[in-house]
Order: sequence, then structure tokens, then C-alpha cells
Amino acid sequence: MKVRQNITIINDKEKQDMNEPKIRFQGFEGEWKSGKVEEVTALQGVYAFQSSSFCKDGVPIVRIANILHSGEMGGKPYK
Repeated sequence: MKVRQNITIINDKEKQDMNEPKIRFQGFEGEWKSGKVEEVTALQGVYAFQSSSFCKDGVPIVRIANILHSGEMGGKPYK
């Protein structure tokens, strides 16, 4: 049995291009940073959302059901 491996050598410029998206929001430049959700926000418990616990106005809550397979937002936001 022969084992073949394909090795791709990526230079620094190609590596940088892979880490930067093709479409960017105005004012954002440079590399993306990766991290955990806990590093950028406080998590609110582990229970199911109950509409009586939240107000109707303000920042919508994003649930896993709002994230489509394409990675885009969809469905009705929970407010």
C-alpha cells in the first residue's frame, strides 16, 4: 500500500489573505481575532428563554435557531 501526501506550502502573504475576509465592514482592517464568546460578553444562564423575562424593546436576543446553515441571520428574532 502506497501512501501519498499532498503538501501545500503557503507563504506569509497567502496566509494573511486567508485570514482576512474578502468583504469587510467599513472601518475594519487587519486580521480577524479568534476567541471564546465568554471573552467578549457575559453569558446569561443556561435555561430556555421565557418571554416574560425580557422586555420588548432594546437589543434582540440571538438564539441558535436564528442562525441559518449559511451562517447568516434568519427567522424571527426573539425580543
